[in-house]
Amino acid sequence: VRGSATVKIWAQDAPFGVLGAHSETARAFTDEEKGWLIDVADVLGDAVSRASRLGGNGAADEADDRRAGRRHRPRR
Repeated sequence: VRGSATVKIWAQDAPFGVLGAHSETARAFTDEEKGWLIDVADVLGDAVSRASRLGGNGAADEADDRRAGRRHRPRR
């Protein structure tokens, strides 16, 4: 690994973990790449928070929502 970028994953207003991207070449990640990494970390954090609120049936409840045409808007 010669280049890397790491962002925190936030869930329920607290740090949950980190998401990292690595490169075999030494380089700086672009603002667009860093923004994408932050967006992915936000989606993961939202999923963790939602699963925690819903208990053990979070995935099943979300599948039911998708079948019923209800979709969640991603947080920006």
